[in-house]
Amino acid sequence: LTDDVQRARSCPSGWTAFNSRCFLYVPRVLNWAQAERNCQSMGGNLASVHSFQEYHEIQRMIVRVSHYSNQAWIGGSDAQQERYWLWSDGTRFSYSHWCRGEPNNDRGQHCLQMNYSGKSHYFP
Repeated sequence: LTDDVQRARSCPSGWTAFNSRCFLYVPRVLNWAQAERNCQSMGGNLASVHSFQEYHEIQRMIVRVSHYSNQAWIGGSDAQQERYWLWSDGTRFSYSHWCRGEPNNDRGQHCLQMNYSGKSHYFP
């Protein structure tokens, strides 16, 4: 998932507007770092999530584009300090509506992914 997090009045064609932000789902197989760099090349970052409504709007966008609940990277990472989660866009990490026990750093993973096993989930 690549999302532009710049504040915008209107979004470029093909992007989804929500809460004064522009989101774009890019259906390419990339690792988290590659996906973040791809977003930065478009002037944004992987999506940061700040509300239950925002999380579900991103999920709806993915289904609209892909016709499926595809797995998608979002901008959360604890790679700098274990269990200290940050959003790649620098906004405050306070969202807490994850599946039970997530994020949990299973197998030393440090990134967040949406729609893993069809649920909100954390994965590298």
